[in-house]
Amino acid sequence: MKKAVLILISILAYVSLNAQDASFIPTKEGAVCTYKYLDAKGKPQTVKKTKEETFLRYTVSKITEEADGMHIEILNETNLFDELEQNEVNTKLMEDIKKMNFRIENNTLYADNMLAKTSALMSSQFEKMASGDMKMDMTTEGQQVRIPLDLSVGQTLPEEEVMKITMKMTGIMNMTFYTTTTYKNRKVEAKEDITTPAGTFNCYKVCYDLEVGMDMGMMKQGATQKIVEWLSPEIGTVKQETYNQKGKLESTMLLSETKNI
Repeated sequence: MKKAVLILISILAYVSLNAQDASFIPTKEGAVCTYKYLDAKGKPQTVKKTKEETFLRYTVSKITEEADGMHIEILNETNLFDELEQNEVNTKLMEDIKKMNFRIENNTLYADNMLAKTSALMSSQFEKMASGDMKMDMTTEGQQVRIPLDLSVGQTLPEEEVMKITMKMTGIMNMTFYTTTTYKNRKVEAKEDITTPAGTFNCYKVCYDLEVGMDMGMMKQGATQKIVEWLSPEIGTVKQETYNQKGKLESTMLLSETKNI
């Protein structure tokens, strides 16, 4: 479960920080970017069942100019979830993750909110679990992730509450609690060259905290991960590091190959 959560966070970070000159996402149909994942020791992560190295590959499938800006459709291929149980939830989850939509308008990128989409699916499963004297109602909210295209060193990016879940339990016990996922302390810290298996890229280094909080009335708790992204204006994410609350590196995502860029 922990690995699945980290994977979702890495995908979300890729989506939210991949934003024309500086589009932070390829704007050519047929462009392909492939990423590989490394563990805390720098070794390739693998799928337990097949021993294959984990990967995420996206292809720009369609670009259209519309009244509200440029629309970019991306198709994803990944084996990150191959070891999860194959059931209805995971099938629908993969269908949601397979296609992502971006829009560029007024020098801002608007990206699909992946956490909100997957949480909406979770909500439907909670409704199925409601039975007898105990009922559960779960609702999710999540704004589109907005990224300004005019990045500069020292720039502070807007805080984003990317997901809020409200869960109400009634029957034997009555309880309402909330969980929120927020991007905080987002800042462009530097501009530097980064080398990966795909080549060397001049990138903006963007750091932020991914804060997950739970509010159960009398009891509140939370956890924070630090995400460091290196973003190429022409491609988007080139490298991403995820650190735990203690500042220990947990995983790295690297751009390993590009085609038709």
